[in-house]
Amino acid sequence: MPPIQRTLIVLALLCMLVMLSAISSGPPVQTTGAPKLGTFAAERTCSQVGCHFGSPLNSGGKLEILGLPATYVPGTNYPLTIRLTSNQSAPSPRWGFELTCARLSDGMGSGSLFPEGLNLNLVANRAYVSQNVSHLYLGQHGSVEWQVSWTAPDTSEGPVGFYGCGNASNGNFQAGAGDLIYTLGETTEASPVPVEHVTWGRLKSRTFRQR
Repeated sequence: MPPIQRTLIVLALLCMLVMLSAISSGPPVQTTGAPKLGTFAAERTCSQVGCHFGSPLNSGGKLEILGLPATYVPGTNYPLTIRLTSNQSAPSPRWGFELTCARLSDGMGSGSLFPEGLNLNLVANRAYVSQNVSHLYLGQHGSVEWQVSWTAPDTSEGPVGFYGCGNASNGNFQAGAGDLIYTLGETTEASPVPVEHVTWGRLKSRTFRQR
């Protein structure tokens, strides 16, 4: 084999290894499947040509976010579990995900996401949490979980959407068919402002105390 040809093959293999390492350490940022919100464009998912494709979205499993309250209290921290369940039957599957949150009014990030030993990227006023090489759950079947916490904004910002994309890949390090992609979209509403019912007796009591 001519030296130039060997050099080109080696370079191609090195590039492939770098790409595969990058995918294992976390998906491309902004691949959560979040819808268009305000001036923020809709985000793609990993289910696309050149990445992971071949099966319909959300086939044989689901991506869930556990612990998200129906209504949030400003400034409160909520421990969250991201659970990915799949019937991926490959001998050595690899698992991954990406999650973000944004207020529905304009698409801006809301509150603070805190990953537990996971990746955290801040892009365009949004936080993105994803798996890294130590949380791929190589060879595990059935379902896997990642731990994240969210601290709600200090003041009410209206409803906040959580969007995520999960990947139960077949572990062959090749983009294409055989990988299963899942998405989630959940919303938490702002807690209503408590209304204090003031009686005539309580009002008189306050008036006398202020004198």
